Amino acid sequence: MSFRAALPLLLLAALAAHAVVRHVVPRVAGRAEPASAPAGASALLSDGTGGGVAPYREPDSAGVSRAVDAALLKGRYLLGGGSGLRVSRTYRYYDVEGATGEEVARSLRATGPRLTGIEAFAVTEVLADWRMDDPDGGACAAEGLSIDLAFTVTLPRWRQPSGAPGELVLRWRSFEEGVRLHEREHQQITLAVAQGWLARGRALRGRSCDEIRRAMDEEQRLRVEPELRRLQGQYDAEAQAGKRAGPVWTVS
Repeated sequence: MSFRAALPLLLLAALAAHAVVRHVVPRVAGRAEPASAPAGASALLSDGTGGGVAPYREPDSAGVSRAVDAALLKGRYLLGGGSGLRVSRTYRYYDVEGATGEEVARSLRATGPRLTGIEAFAVTEVLADWRMDDPDGGACAAEGLSIDLAFTVTLPRWRQPSGAPGELVLRWRSFEEGVRLHEREHQQITLAVAQGWLARGRALRGRSCDEIRRAMDEEQRLRVEPELRRLQGQYDAEAQAGKRAGPVWTVS
């Protein structure tokens, strides 16, 4: 499973009456909508009864906002991984140049990452892969399931010129920390969703290996991917609306 979340580019001109917000709603690569279960599939992951995977139902905005809060809190304690979650991170950087706020803004526009043509300050991508070793017998040990999460984070790096104004240096440090926090919280949401996926899979004790594999794959399509899209999209929307911390570069 691959997933990508982008931090949209938000530049404010000093004393400007309006700001243009370019927003990228995170989505699972290659899928616009949740996939439906194949005909005849026997889903096993649900509320613990083994009755099947119910497609993810999108709650109202207030409900999703509360779910984002819960995911951020839960994910904070999983940043280093958890029981059954193995986390790796790769950081990539793009260079930003400029000796004034306006020059830095132009460089951010010119060199920042783009998704389908949309400008962004930063991008967090994750590859998720669940695994389970086949035992010698007929039944798999579901409690031995694990999920690997490989994050790739693309961040800006300012090539600070000699003699740069101290005020600009402080602004950049604050901006850079805001970008890192935003991307870290995208990771927290992903970790919280992944832990729920893992816990539901581990509840399938006594099932055959094929049954568990099928259930985990269906869970990914019908619940995990739609939930990630919804939570990450809500988080970004609230950050742009000023309801959550989000970096803004002010041109001055």
